[in-house]
Amino acid sequence: MNLAIAETDWHTNPRAQAYLELVRKWNRLYSLVSQRDISDLYRRHVENSLDLLPHMEHSSRHLDIGSGGGFPGIPLAIARPSMKVVLNDRSQKKCRFLRQVKLELGLENAEVFELNIEPCCSYGRRFDSVTARAVGPPEKAWSLGKQFLDRKGVVLLQTANAIQQSDVPGGVMRASCSLRRGWVSVVARSRDAQ
Repeated sequence: MNLAIAETDWHTNPRAQAYLELVRKWNRLYSLVSQRDISDLYRRHVENSLDLLPHMEHSSRHLDIGSGGGFPGIPLAIARPSMKVVLNDRSQKKCRFLRQVKLELGLENAEVFELNIEPCCSYGRRFDSVTARAVGPPEKAWSLGKQFLDRKGVVLLQTANAIQQSDVPGGVMRASCSLRRGWVSVVARSRDAQ
């Protein structure tokens, strides 16, 4: 059973459309996405976010590190209302935007967490899946995300090009596939690193 809203439903979903309008409105002051992306938010950001859903079928707790304007976390929270999504950013103004989105859209399954996440960060919670889009190269995204994984959790790395096993020390690549834009690699901690 597919719990996610279908992509075709995204264009008619009131929450989804309200979210994109909030991004457009707040982008002028908060620089949430690049100016060239603002006219094509769906293709440039929403599609990439929704492309992660097939790799998150068993995820009930998700952490989005470096949420910024809410991609991929907000589209995932809208598409999967049964999944708890923690949106993280170190920027106070971006967290202010994320809190406003949560409030205006009534996203009960979303939580905003303001913290500069670094390796060896003590947050104390574990997740089934973690994303860290646009926070740095794959090695950095992996090192930030792996510390929050539940025993069977995975980090979903979105990159422009395919990555290699050597890019994720202490990790095991479970899958790597091309998306409409770029790649996603599904990485779990190796048994030796747990």
